[in-house]
Amino acid sequence: MDINQAKQLTVGQVVYCPADRGELPYSGRVVHIGTEVCTHMGGKPFVWITVRVNARQNAVWPSNRLG
Repeated sequence: MDINQAKQLTVGQVVYCPADRGELPYSGRVVHIGTEVCTHMGGKPFVWITVRVNARQNAVWPSNRLG
């Protein structure tokens, strides 16, 4: 997702998380949205998003990896 879409996310919204480090892709609910805009080495802006994986686990993703 691009930075403009990420800035419009709301807590509780469902996002798609891609496969990563041997884990299968999944959908999860947004529980926190970072406010500081960062840039990765390619210069693409993103914010950190915390996604609820299941009842006991959260994952933190850069918004540019989410769908």
